[in-house]
Amino acid sequence: MSKVQKPTDRINPCLQHERRLLGCLLNYPEQITAVMGMTPPVTRETFLGVPHIALWESIESLHKEGAPVELDSLWRQIEQNGQAARFSQLGGINYLIDLQKGTDIPNAIPELLLVVQGEASRRKLAQTYPDATDAQIIGWETEDPDQIKGVRWMRDIQPQEVRWLWPGFIPAGKLTLLVGNPGLGKSTLTCEVVARLSRGIALPGAEAVPAMACALCCPEDDDGDTIRPRLDAADFDENMVCVLKDVRTIPEELPLLEQIINRYRIGLVVFDPVVSFLSGKLNAHKEQDVRRGLTPLVELAQRTGCAVLGVMHQNKQRGGQALHRAGGSVAFVGIARAAMMLGIDPDDPERRVLAPLKNNLAPESKSLRIRLETPTGHKVARVEWLGECDVTADMLNMAADDVEEQTKVREAMAIIREELAAGPKPRTEVINRAKSEGIAPRTLRRARDRLGIPGDSTDWSLPPTQASKSAA
Repeated sequence: MSKVQKPTDRINPCLQHERRLLGCLLNYPEQITAVMGMTPPVTRETFLGVPHIALWESIESLHKEGAPVELDSLWRQIEQNGQAARFSQLGGINYLIDLQKGTDIPNAIPELLLVVQGEASRRKLAQTYPDATDAQIIGWETEDPDQIKGVRWMRDIQPQEVRWLWPGFIPAGKLTLLVGNPGLGKSTLTCEVVARLSRGIALPGAEAVPAMACALCCPEDDDGDTIRPRLDAADFDENMVCVLKDVRTIPEELPLLEQIINRYRIGLVVFDPVVSFLSGKLNAHKEQDVRRGLTPLVELAQRTGCAVLGVMHQNKQRGGQALHRAGGSVAFVGIARAAMMLGIDPDDPERRVLAPLKNNLAPESKSLRIRLETPTGHKVARVEWLGECDVTADMLNMAADDVEEQTKVREAMAIIREELAAGPKPRTEVINRAKSEGIAPRTLRRARDRLGIPGDSTDWSLPPTQASKSAA
């Protein structure tokens, strides 16, 4: 292993790299424009050698003026800048001639620039922290000065197939979301998935995978009277499922989670609901905050191969695509590699449909119908699988909007009947009452039309058929 050198000990290598870079630019001046536009920008601070600083400033001046960067014009520019004395001990213009004798080709410029800028960065660190130890400097520079930490060339990366816990729905080593309105059975569904994985039982449309340990993070549900009964109803293996009580915030407690995953070989972690785990320092409605909080979780899943399933409620936004109905920022769905929606079956309100919402890793799967039933000997429901269907997430979204709208219209109709039960009333009084109850004007108009009340009447009254219903 080569001896660790501090940046101040690397003067000769620095100057050699600078000589090669500047020589290459003198031989191939057409490359100067590209170098000028690179990020981070090349400045006088990029160079260590004083003559090299003077040479770069002269190259900059000629380039900005649109003048050709040639040996004679460059030397004249150096003289005009009052920098010729910098080259007196180097042979004057002969130093530029020596630089042009370099054998580097244009393709070498990006790599040379990378090295020169890296040396400049390390010099700045050494000046800022003069008491830095060798161990600290190792963190700033690799033993190979041409290599920068965090860069992976595709030649070193082999293609891999995506592994699935549930093909089309839950990939291994990725973040997946389950989105749906409250009360539809999302937590019951997650317990069904956990139970099957804990016993190595195939999920619908999939082949069985080896039994795996699963972990539940469900702060809103009691372990004994809620989570355990659901898992019992789903017929789980109690030796393969645990609850995590000390993983409370993301990303602060992810080191503990990673330790647990590695120690117990956890294959699936469920966060229900995932929003409640986001650090209090982060706003679930701001995209940047959500990505800052969830990116470390995504990276953890990739490192460990553990699948992460986050459960989310839908927002109250009406209309639009189902993809935008997940609560909080759209970044939740954006950062997840797969997402699914649970909704009421438009053809039967007693059934549910699990529909793919997003899948970045495979073609979209068919939706699945389910029913929640209570098995004999249990007091809580479990999932009964009813097969595939053609109901999409957008269809579930529209159906949910229709159900909600119909409910509000019925509420508005009830208010109108109550107000007009004793006889006609001024229209403004009924409108004010509806407004105080949170009924939107559009909903009130639909309720009025259904009751057969003329919209242009100053006073509203119930038609005889509706009046009899109100009296009943």
